[in-house]
Amino acid sequence: MQNTYAIFRPNGEREERRETVVGTLFFRNDRWELETPDAVLPGTLRGHPHEAHVFIDEAGLEYRIA
Repeated sequence: MQNTYAIFRPNGEREERRETVVGTLFFRNDRWELETPDAVLPGTLRGHPHEAHVFIDEAGLEYRIA
């Protein structure tokens, strides 16, 4: 299921760019991935993928459902 995400820095401040990212979460190869039109980002998931959740990529950016 595709979701629209707003991007936040690890300290909770919103990224300065105004765009949102559309992506789909997958659990592949024993890890969570956020697949966007431009990339596949490995990371971790907080929350349930079908409910409110936060995806955190390896760089520490938080992707929250917008």
